[in-house]
Amino acid sequence: MATHNAPEAPSGVLAREVLIGAICVSVAVLGLGLMVGAGALPDPRGEDGPGAALGFLYSPLSLLLGAGLYAGFARLLEGERTPPLVKPGERPPVLRAWGTTLSHIALAILGSYAIGLLMSLAGFPVVEQASILEITSGGLSLRPALVLLGVTALLAAPIAEELLLRGLFFRRLWQQATPEIAYLASAIAFAAIHGNPQGVLVYLWLGLVFARAYARTGRLWCAVAAHFGNNAVTLAILVLAGGHNAP
Repeated sequence: MATHNAPEAPSGVLAREVLIGAICVSVAVLGLGLMVGAGALPDPRGEDGPGAALGFLYSPLSLLLGAGLYAGFARLLEGERTPPLVKPGERPPVLRAWGTTLSHIALAILGSYAIGLLMSLAGFPVVEQASILEITSGGLSLRPALVLLGVTALLAAPIAEELLLRGLFFRRLWQQATPEIAYLASAIAFAAIHGNPQGVLVYLWLGLVFARAYARTGRLWCAVAAHFGNNAVTLAILVLAGGHNAP
């Protein structure tokens, strides 16, 4: 008589994926740290020079490397690539996908504004990270730190974070656990990697919005584009405001 393995419990799937993702990102961070320590990469702790500016790229670079390790380890574990979230033939047309992306950019921005306003009224204002406020305090004057921040916020971070958190973590939890776990866990992970407790509710909201853009279209580039659009508006507000906190 043939035997069949019982399906893994959603809690077990979540624990496994969190462990795999955390290990892969930790290995990537350690590798970059060793390269910095050996002098192969500029030290971001320097007050001047390229290191201070290039340091903004190290976080998304570590996530991108971690995503590569995550994908490779998952394929080794399962013997095949993780299936797409939505089969190509079942995805909405590109024009409709763009419409979904634009609507989710609006959702991200308006929701973040509403959360920030409510938190300010409650006496717990949302505050951007101090290093970002310091860089944007100079306004529109071009300087290496602002250029590198722009590259990170508009390109490197959206691509790396969406590849890791939506393209792998969210997709695998959706397929192997439940959609609810996928949404919640990926949003919490998104908030955690930003390390800003005062903005945690905004990051949770954004994580849910970007995941929904991906789930509605089956196209990861929609989540990347929604992430880009949100960051572009936020960065523009910070720069034009001279670094003052934006709602």
